[in-house]
Amino acid sequence: MKSIVTLDECLKDSPNFRSTLSKNEDDIRKLEDKLVKVIKLCHDMIDSADSFKRSKGAFINGIFDLTLHFKEDLPVFNTLTEINDTMKKLLHYQSILVEQMDRAVSKKLSEFVDRKINECKKTKRHFDKISESYDEALIKNSQTPKSKPAECEDVRNLLTATRGCFQHTALDYIRQISCLQSQKRYEVLDSLILLVQACGTYFQQGADLLKDFDVKSVVTSIEKMKEETHTLQRELEQNHSIVNKMDLTATLSDGDSLIRSQGYLFKRTTNAFKTWNRRWFIIEDNKLKYKKKSEKEYSTMEEDLRLCNVKPVIDSERRFCFEIVSPTRYHILQADSEEACRHWVASLQAGIDAAYNGHCIGDNFETSDSIDSSDTSLSSNSLRSAGNLSQSTSGGGPPKPPRVHPIITGLPGNEFCADCQSNDPKWASINLGITLCIECSGVHRSLGVHISKVKSLILDAWDSEQIKLMLALGNTVVNSFYEEKVDETIAVRPNSSSNPSERELWIKAKYVKKDFVLKSLESKDKHSTLTSNDFTNNLSENCENNTNIGSFDNRLSIEYDELNQLYAVIKEAEEELTHAAGIDGNSVSMASNLSLQYKNYFNLMLYSAAKDANAQLMCKAICKGAQVNWSNYDDEGMTPLHQLVLTGSVPCCEYLLLNGAKCNSQDSLGRSPLHLATEKSDTGIVCLLLKRGADQTLIDQEGRDALSIAVNNANADIVTLLRLAKLNEEMRNDEYSPASEDIFNEVVRDFSHKASNDYEKLKRPND
Repeated sequence: MKSIVTLDECLKDSPNFRSTLSKNEDDIRKLEDKLVKVIKLCHDMIDSADSFKRSKGAFINGIFDLTLHFKEDLPVFNTLTEINDTMKKLLHYQSILVEQMDRAVSKKLSEFVDRKINECKKTKRHFDKISESYDEALIKNSQTPKSKPAECEDVRNLLTATRGCFQHTALDYIRQISCLQSQKRYEVLDSLILLVQACGTYFQQGADLLKDFDVKSVVTSIEKMKEETHTLQRELEQNHSIVNKMDLTATLSDGDSLIRSQGYLFKRTTNAFKTWNRRWFIIEDNKLKYKKKSEKEYSTMEEDLRLCNVKPVIDSERRFCFEIVSPTRYHILQADSEEACRHWVASLQAGIDAAYNGHCIGDNFETSDSIDSSDTSLSSNSLRSAGNLSQSTSGGGPPKPPRVHPIITGLPGNEFCADCQSNDPKWASINLGITLCIECSGVHRSLGVHISKVKSLILDAWDSEQIKLMLALGNTVVNSFYEEKVDETIAVRPNSSSNPSERELWIKAKYVKKDFVLKSLESKDKHSTLTSNDFTNNLSENCENNTNIGSFDNRLSIEYDELNQLYAVIKEAEEELTHAAGIDGNSVSMASNLSLQYKNYFNLMLYSAAKDANAQLMCKAICKGAQVNWSNYDDEGMTPLHQLVLTGSVPCCEYLLLNGAKCNSQDSLGRSPLHLATEKSDTGIVCLLLKRGADQTLIDQEGRDALSIAVNNANADIVTLLRLAKLNEEMRNDEYSPASEDIFNEVVRDFSHKASNDYEKLKRPND
């Protein structure tokens, strides 16, 4: 292109110059309007693209959720995963395209408008001002009279200067307009060609991506799935004719076995009306459970089949009935036919026999120190005699309290004193879970109830949860923890003829000082040494081998032996720090940090065991030094007792409370164990906590106390208990109400008995 006007036209300021100038100025204004419009539309398009990206991202997340639904169907899961990944990559390419559109069109054209057109408009304003000054100088020069030669000279000089300024300004203005008219051509083309290239790249990337996606194989797989569905439909339609020919009695057994472990039975309720309800029953983990058709969770009818006896009912008005009797409970169930009744009786008897020969409560205790199942099974003779004891109450009325001595001493290992191995122990430490002879029990009493709580197996009354706790632990299990490494140089193991001082020395070393527990501070190789120069290298190596030392989860991902070895390195290095130099501060800080994490290991072990209601693992953690009131601030500040309340395990809650757990501890949301038990409508645990002095006036962050939660849940039993406990506290110091404590204890015992033995009577769903 060339200049819009010639030099002569510009210098003469001719009408043609002004006309051309006005025409180009109008053209630039129109260009600016169109560019601004294009920029605005580009912004709108980018905003729409961003909205589309968000919607597409949400759509991809929906596909991902749908993919997880098919995680068990690998062919569909893999194909959906590939589709999801393809959509994600396309969305990423689209994001790149939107960024290039913004950079190529919006930013580039905006820069052209701001830098060139606005600069030209600024020059125009300056040109118009100089042009007006030039016109004024010409008029003044023409009006000056000849009679004033000096004034004529001044006017001429002013005109000359103004003309020169006007000419140079006009030349600059013409240059800017001419260059702008020339530059606009390639600026617009350059911007839009970048947009076209970005689109081409986007579509090319999409095409390359879809080339790798084997659509044909997916279509073939879909056709195969359709054919499988049609085949399945035809097979299921044939079931109608098969049912008509089937022998219904054949469905009562599982294959060739005469034992049936699950199915529907009619269950007689324990309320005053004695109604019958049809429930689905299952024998699982040495327990008898049942549930309604619409429920997901099972309710436990009998927690331990080893305490039960089963036999048909002859004198019942209803047909096909059989009874299940335990030391504290009595049930009548009805099958659909005589053959089904025989199958169920045989199955339950087989389950009871399997429980005698199998694992005791808490089989899920998995550790290198686990106890052989044959050592923890109950004596079948003692349990059968304890189970038959309650048959005398089958005619009605409250069951007699169980005979505790034969039940607890029937557990293998419990027939001897846990400390001196004397025969026929008649005492027990309920918080340790062991049986004791009368001589050792006296020493245990002298230790204080914070160490050992002693109770008679014959003279004292026992709660059901305490009996179950004793069966969950026992001498064999507890001694495996407290006697991991017996060192008789510290104390000699007593026997039945030992004097009191020898017993006291052994028992204090075992339970108070815990000298026979394999302490975490000791390395497997006691003679290994670690110099200060080797500290940093060994610490770094162990850290690399145990990178997950701080990431504890419910399964306790670090093995105990590995952690013990690591802590031995840390401990020995810390001891070297007291008399060695040359170790940098970072290594010392790392050692202290890992030491603190190791000390939390057994706290987390106790917390994890509480989640699983595993009494044996809880016992091991406490033996190793776990704090029963430790708060896990990674889980809303809950304590192990909070977790046990959530599991609903009354025996394990009793175990923690016996070992010093605070029943009024609150988590980060202000919830106490009583709050959680009331929210779950768990009457048994509410009874247990109230017996232990739980404070029902505590308020959580939502301003709720236990009573308001129970009222909202419409649980009349818990409301009654809470109000009675509150009334008992108010009347405790009233001299005119001396019997209030006895009334409260009697009601709580009644509720505790129902919670342990007639749990379904108290298990009411929340509104």
